Amino acid sequence: ASSEDRLSSLPDDVLHSIVGRVPLKQAVRTNALSTRWACLWLHALAASAVLDFTDCCFVRGQSPGQIVATLNRCLVVHGAAPIDVFRVALSPFNAFRRDVVRWAAAALGRGAREVGVDLTQHADGRGALELPGDLFQAKSSLAVLSLSRCSLRHVPPGAAGLAGLTWLSLNQVDVTDDVVGDVVSECRLLEFLSLKSCHLLVSVRVAGERLRGLEIVCCLAMHHLQVAAPMLESVAYHGDVLIWREDEPSGLEFVGLGGSGVRSDARPELKDVHLSHIGYGEYDQEIHEFAYSGFMEQVAHAKILTLCSVGFLHMEEARSL
Repeated sequence: ASSEDRLSSLPDDVLHSIVGRVPLKQAVRTNALSTRWACLWLHALAASAVLDFTDCCFVRGQSPGQIVATLNRCLVVHGAAPIDVFRVALSPFNAFRRDVVRWAAAALGRGAREVGVDLTQHADGRGALELPGDLFQAKSSLAVLSLSRCSLRHVPPGAAGLAGLTWLSLNQVDVTDDVVGDVVSECRLLEFLSLKSCHLLVSVRVAGERLRGLEIVCCLAMHHLQVAAPMLESVAYHGDVLIWREDEPSGLEFVGLGGSGVRSDARPELKDVHLSHIGYGEYDQEIHEFAYSGFMEQVAHAKILTLCSVGFLHMEEARSL
């Protein structure tokens, strides 16, 4: 008959092999095929080093209790097998506060190279998830860390678990100027840093011998960015231009790794710079003319310079002088 389910009639070992060859989030969707498929995808975990729970289909139609039970069961089925990648995106996150920390700790304990925690969906206004200070205390294999709507207030400077990072992305994270400076300076292997909507940042120093990419997006309280990164190649800045303020350090400046003053030879040989003010505040011609021009002056030597209309306006005005 045309309605015959020949796929489900295959032996279990064949079905396990099929499910094990697709990404986890696609494997989870097989729950809808039949009752026989309901638990088949769990068996794929034993052979998979990537646990990705970021697909919205994974949480759709499940209560917080069911989601917690499912993830717990996944980790149990996975046993003591190594985990290379662990990603989770949940909302509303207040229902998963303790569980998220426990899952991340379990992944780190099993040698995870990449950990991603995204709690930004449908934010309920109760504040960020406070990560305990001991989460990154032990030395680990962690190289890629992506956090969204978390807090690093309790993570001590020089945490051994962050020392091997090559990629760090912080989105809507409660993090201060000092914490960013301390974390980045201790990550000797860091190559990429992204700071998005981190509204506690005001005056930031970023220093890294291997840093190649820097992204600052919608950190609207920031007015000073000091960069000591001789290998820096790419800069993306989306937000209000760094306004000059009297009697305060302001704007963008490149400095040497060991010095605190601006030196002409401290500017890295930038390959790509993207600078945009559009959508991040009201434009004041008198104030922004100075601030934007000062910012552009620091990055004008980039091989590829992408500007919003404000930047082109000031370039045209500068040419007419």
